[in-house]
Amino acid sequence: LIGSPRQYLQQLLSLLPIIIDSYYQLLKIMFKTFVLLLLLVSQTVAWTVVPTSVSSAPFTTSATALSSSGPDLNDLDNVPILDAKDLEECKKVDDKEWLRGDLDGMDDPINAGWRQTSESMIQSASAACGVEVTGVTWAYALLTLTVPGTVSADEQAALVKAVRNEFEVYDGEDLSVIDCLEKHALTVTTPGSPNVLTTQAAFDAYVGFDVTVATKDPFKSNRVIEGKLVSRDGIEVKVNVKGRTVRVPL
Repeated sequence: LIGSPRQYLQQLLSLLPIIIDSYYQLLKIMFKTFVLLLLLVSQTVAWTVVPTSVSSAPFTTSATALSSSGPDLNDLDNVPILDAKDLEECKKVDDKEWLRGDLDGMDDPINAGWRQTSESMIQSASAACGVEVTGVTWAYALLTLTVPGTVSADEQAALVKAVRNEFEVYDGEDLSVIDCLEKHALTVTTPGSPNVLTTQAAFDAYVGFDVTVATKDPFKSNRVIEGKLVSRDGIEVKVNVKGRTVRVPL
């Protein structure tokens, strides 16, 4: 059927490119399969190793010793146990049960000298940029400027810039004024609902009147307190509830 040996050789030579190409494609498939298997093996090893370094506890905490003069980590049995109450950072601030450590002046009275100086500088910046500031309210690490509702976003941004420039050129020696904007986030807001106390002036005006204080936190331990407003300072609101003073942190 094939014919003479010469014809057989010619047919074989004509099929040779097809045979070579088939072997080439087969080698490519084998190589890709090998690479895929290698990746699968490496992923399996990674999935096996990572969980071994994770504690079975829901939360883990690690700390790094930064002091070379501290206790020997290889001899922890002889390390004295300290009471947190003896540490300066854990001591109560005045009579405020919920505060601990150094507040860096944030618990100073609202009428403290550095606050009054800062408010005067804010009013100077307000006059310079032509944006009226109707209220300056201090809270823990927060300084809020209240402006009329007609003030645009661009004007609010100009006010913030003017206030920052005013503090940058301050040439006094009061460190609390110098560090004011480092310790407090500066925000600008417009008046909200008329029956919600948001500014220091509004709180001062309502001292002695009945108020409702609603708390909100990420732990959902929210509560509503009703009583007579006693005071508000930079870190808390005091409400008289049936003769008992309740402190609400800001």
